[in-house]
Amino acid sequence: MRFRHIPKVELHCHLDGIVDPAMLREIQRRGVSLPLTPETLQAAYPVRNFEEFIRWFQTADAVEGDPERFKPILAAHIARLIAQNVIYTEIMMGTSELPRDDGKLIEEFGEFREYVTGLEGGKIQVEFLVAVARNRPPETFEKLADRVIRLRAANLVFGIALAGWPEVPIKPLSRTLARLREPGWASRFTRASGPGRSRCGMRWRTDSPIASATGWHSFRTPGWSSGSRETASTSRCA
Repeated sequence: MRFRHIPKVELHCHLDGIVDPAMLREIQRRGVSLPLTPETLQAAYPVRNFEEFIRWFQTADAVEGDPERFKPILAAHIARLIAQNVIYTEIMMGTSELPRDDGKLIEEFGEFREYVTGLEGGKIQVEFLVAVARNRPPETFEKLADRVIRLRAANLVFGIALAGWPEVPIKPLSRTLARLREPGWASRFTRASGPGRSRCGMRWRTDSPIASATGWHSFRTPGWSSGSRETASTSRCA
């Protein structure tokens, strides 16, 4: 059975995990230079366990830290999704991919968001979640949350993902997490569960993202695929 014509949703996709050697070769053919070559990344394969994943991650880390480096990567990735008839995707990005200057946070990320919107071409809706590690000190977590809240208020990101191992308690972050439980927020709590797997609980309601849920309900929300970033709501465990 052929599935290419069926509309699809892609969730729990990490910005720093979408690059692969074939994509890098395609980007090179376009005359774009990145601080990571296809040959270097190819040498990090295969990935069969957690240790090999860490090796791959450390290799791919060369492109992190600058949103501009991800523009050609996102262009290639989104083109792939459109070719597969993916109509909605949520991409998680780390705090290191955000502009570092607080005074230019909205302006610079707004330009990045506008670039990605241009890639959509009316065929796909791309949303960003900012992934913040749960092992951050409360004071650092508070400052990072402030930046994400500003981006959300400007309608530039969809929500926040709290990432890390379940053994790390989140009670010290309770004050900041309470601020994030506001109407319209999408908050995903993710945790690793072994090599090659992850588990998540998506917290989302139209009034307040308190109730934890699994599975996905994208097609239950009227108008979610209309292109409005105010009406989309999705959740899934990857």
